Amino acid sequence: MYQSMASKQTSSAGAYKWSGLALVLGGVSFALFMLLHPFGELEGAEVTMRWNWVPAHTFHFLGAMFTLLGIIGLYARHDGALGRLGAIGFVIAFIGTAMFVGTGMFTAWVWPVIARHVPAFVAPGGPLFNDSSTVGFTAAPYALMTLGYILFGAAMLKAKVMPRWAVIMSMLGIVLFCVPVHPVGPVPWIVRVIGALVFGGALAWLGSALWCGKGVAQAE
Repeated sequence: MYQSMASKQTSSAGAYKWSGLALVLGGVSFALFMLLHPFGELEGAEVTMRWNWVPAHTFHFLGAMFTLLGIIGLYARHDGALGRLGAIGFVIAFIGTAMFVGTGMFTAWVWPVIARHVPAFVAPGGPLFNDSSTVGFTAAPYALMTLGYILFGAAMLKAKVMPRWAVIMSMLGIVLFCVPVHPVGPVPWIVRVIGALVFGGALAWLGSALWCGKGVAQAE
């Protein structure tokens, strides 16, 4: 019996480590996404032809994918201590992040093809930025991630398992990252860059805490 319990704990610790590594990679990728992205440029076919567009949005995809894998372990590590609020926040954050994986695939590898063959579609004032269906498709992940990570973070703060300031940074960072920025919104582009760095740093911090096993004994 004791051997079985020890084996289970070892297996759980290994899963937390891999989730922690995924969060670290996700955080680094989020930061690289915005650091590499053409600054303040989103509309027009020519921006997708810049050398840094595809690498930036590849990190967009990788950041969302690794984060998606990592938050599963982050939720499980609390062992039910997050309650209903944490469960709701986790589900919303998971769905929003999964959708962000999809937009990363689209912006990295489909958007440039459309820009080459149908440049009017991605031109300033074009359908991509004005048609209600495409606007909804691109805006939904940001709205869901904002709501989800705020609720998830609030539950983690209450549980007092993960580093407090890492959780606060994740909540602040996701808000800054997801606000509508120029040229599609009123907020300066630099706010999204700062948001990516803060949110990415928070993910890396939370991931390193999982990797090092901090708070595991408390959660158990």
